[in-house]
Amino acid sequence: MTTEPHVPESSTATSGAIASRVMMQRRRRVVRSALTVLGVTVVMLVLTIMNRDQQAVESCRQRMETALETLQQQHQEWLRDPQKFPLRAVAAQLGDVWREHVLDNWRFSEQAAFARRVGVCCCERPHSRLFRPAGRHVIIFHGGEHRYELTWMNEGEFAEQAEQLGLQVTARR
Repeated sequence: MTTEPHVPESSTATSGAIASRVMMQRRRRVVRSALTVLGVTVVMLVLTIMNRDQQAVESCRQRMETALETLQQQHQEWLRDPQKFPLRAVAAQLGDVWREHVLDNWRFSEQAAFARRVGVCCCERPHSRLFRPAGRHVIIFHGGEHRYELTWMNEGEFAEQAEQLGLQVTARR
């Protein structure tokens, strides 16, 4: 005759409760780990996008500052001879980057004779930014002071002032 050891019922209930608690703790750890990985991934993605946007805006600003310096340096020569309009010199200096990125005001020399403020050129397409409004850099000529100014305009400001500045944004094909 064999006798099986008698396991008290309270002992199996306790073992089941312990096993259940251990399983719930494991599930919580897995869920917590998954949420942590997801959260870190989202934060890294947001930071990467913000950095990309900032780099694009900064790169554009540097190109436009170079253009601004060239315009200001050649302004006196342009006043003596309107055929030597400085935007041609800027386009030659910056090359394809200028032609692909900047929309210039081809009526600038006509408008500069009569208007107080004239838009010389701007970014062809607005720079989109995460958590901030899209915008573009604009070079404005102040006629009375004979100086050029680089300014950032969000798309709302640009839409309001573009016509007044003589800038006509049309999509290139």
